[in-house]
Amino acid sequence: MTIGSLTQRVDDSKDFNELTESEQRYVKEQLDYAWEGKITYEYPLKRQKRIRESGHQIPRVAKKIDSIMESMMRSLLKRFTTPYEGIT
Repeated sequence: MTIGSLTQRVDDSKDFNELTESEQRYVKEQLDYAWEGKITYEYPLKRQKRIRESGHQIPRVAKKIDSIMESMMRSLLKRFTTPYEGIT
């Protein structure tokens, strides 16, 4: 997983403050480990806090399982081809 995709996952997740104390500790440990050294991306928890304090919302919100299932079902083919179609 790249640092950019990790930042996006944090943006798409719950607010950090909604997590339990043990979950917060785990997430913070993992992010601290990923952000060791020089990184050009803003630390995700700092970014989440900055955006919320500015009165803006992060554009994406974590999807519920029903929403994920619905979008997956919409992406399926409406009609499946049979093995012999398209053979000349």
